[in-house]
Amino acid sequence: MNDQATSVAQSSTDWAKERTRLAKERTFAAVIRTVLSFIGFGIAVAKLLPDLQPAWLAQSLGVLLILGGGLIALLGFRTTHEVIAKLHEEGVKEPRWFVTSTKVLLLLTAILALLIVALL
Repeated sequence: MNDQATSVAQSSTDWAKERTRLAKERTFAAVIRTVLSFIGFGIAVAKLLPDLQPAWLAQSLGVLLILGGGLIALLGFRTTHEVIAKLHEEGVKEPRWFVTSTKVLLLLTAILALLIVALL
């Protein structure tokens, strides 16, 4: 292969890595939005529909939505960590601390939401 073809191939590979990195960021943002939506809907259902019959239904539905948000967080962040690991293998330096700290913060938010729904 000549130098120009090698250069074009390398440039194409670099752009493919960048597209993968950006897709990972979009997916990460979607996971965060989904988790926060589930938590918010869980609190809203539990606290804004107290007259729902039977009486335990609103609180139970709220708890299920919040737990669903926590599960989505765990699954989504695991997938994000896997993509980051593959990017590291390809030489793309992607920080893991941001994903990990966001995961911990969202899981703490879900736990706080469960306490709000259960105790108030």
